[in-house]
Amino acid sequence: MGVQKILIIDDHPIFRQALKNILAHEDRIEIIGECSDGDQAYEKVMELGPDLLLLDIEMPILDGPSLLKKLNEHENRPKVIVISQANEPHRLKQLLEAGVEGHILKTEDSQNILNAIEQVSKGERYFSSKIANSFYQMLSHDSKVSSEEDIEVESKESLSKREIEVLRFVSEGKTNKEVGATLGCSENTIKSHKTNIMRKINVRNSVEMTHWYLKNF
Repeated sequence: MGVQKILIIDDHPIFRQALKNILAHEDRIEIIGECSDGDQAYEKVMELGPDLLLLDIEMPILDGPSLLKKLNEHENRPKVIVISQANEPHRLKQLLEAGVEGHILKTEDSQNILNAIEQVSKGERYFSSKIANSFYQMLSHDSKVSSEEDIEVESKESLSKREIEVLRFVSEGKTNKEVGATLGCSENTIKSHKTNIMRKINVRNSVEMTHWYLKNF
């Protein structure tokens, strides 16, 4: 990977300084700025064009999820690694639906930050083991709830081979663009596949698609 231009977004100056200390000696990382709230961060992203954001989600004025919603309105938003104290299921669901590329906890080892930056910069995703465990616990809970509901869902045999491939890539956290590039088709084609899949299996979004795939395959 080339040099990654990074913007640090956190309302705690001590933590921002700690991140800068961790990253200071990394040759392929350039810290181009820091912000203490989401509103300021949005302006900085538009002005500086960072490759990657290190983002807290509990901030004044404009919190992390609200900032992500604004950034997702732009075609080429920076990649995002969330570094936060939040590990609650509703927050995880918010962040997954927003399409973040990575998520680790502030209490984890600093090596996790470097690992996350390396993986995400290569176009992959990085979720620490603690976040992954919380995610699967959330899916397990949702599975128990949905199993108690009387919902008619077409069987997995109703899905085409290509739809199952798309489902698998969605469960791995890939974007429409990445899935399209892998399968050799356009983003619009992938969106169409996902619409058909959601109709067939009676789900509403990518998080529920992932849940259904993990439960049935």
